[in-house]
Amino acid sequence: MPDSQFSILNSQFDRREAPIGVFDSGVGGLTVFREIARALPHQSLIYLGDSARVPYGTKSPQTVTRYTLEAANHLMQRGITMLVIACNTATSAALPVLGEKLPIPVIGVIEPGARAAVAKTHGRIGVIATEGTVKSHAYTNAIRRIDKKVEVIESPAPLFVPLAEEGWANTHVAREVADVATQLFISQETVKSHVRHILAKLEADTRTHAVAIALREAIID
Repeated sequence: MPDSQFSILNSQFDRREAPIGVFDSGVGGLTVFREIARALPHQSLIYLGDSARVPYGTKSPQTVTRYTLEAANHLMQRGITMLVIACNTATSAALPVLGEKLPIPVIGVIEPGARAAVAKTHGRIGVIATEGTVKSHAYTNAIRRIDKKVEVIESPAPLFVPLAEEGWANTHVAREVADVATQLFISQETVKSHVRHILAKLEADTRTHAVAIALREAIID
């Protein structure tokens, strides 16, 4: 597959280390890349962003799985020894298939994100994600595997994808989109306040830090 189809970022802090691949449907996964680089400062990393085919959230699971496998094989050709899927939609659709087909460990963002959410909240968790991720109920399933008593409320927020791609993820605009998304699926004001509190505590850095920690633990194990 030609390099021109993907945005490639190769960060080789130590060329003696075999690289870890980080894949996302665009540039939003660079937050995960950044946290991995902080957690593993001497690790060689390769970032691949499929900016030519973003967004993934509105595509079928079969299409997302095919795109993700293509990207994974492209990174395999560059010698990666571990793969991080820094995309909720790709994780929910393709992670099981990648685990079966690839001869290397594969880590997604949903399980670490679910653990971070359960650790920071109690009783009720709001999930705002792409349409594909919400339809898969991947976060609901992951959270309930950790704590069956937690109530999980999900709502699609497709505007988050262009915001992330344009670097507006941590701005007042993103906050206003989050408020609109909560109003679409929650009517009680007390619950909306609770979800806004969750959103304030579960910013992108929390989830990406959880992914980096999970990766570091996998390497140590």
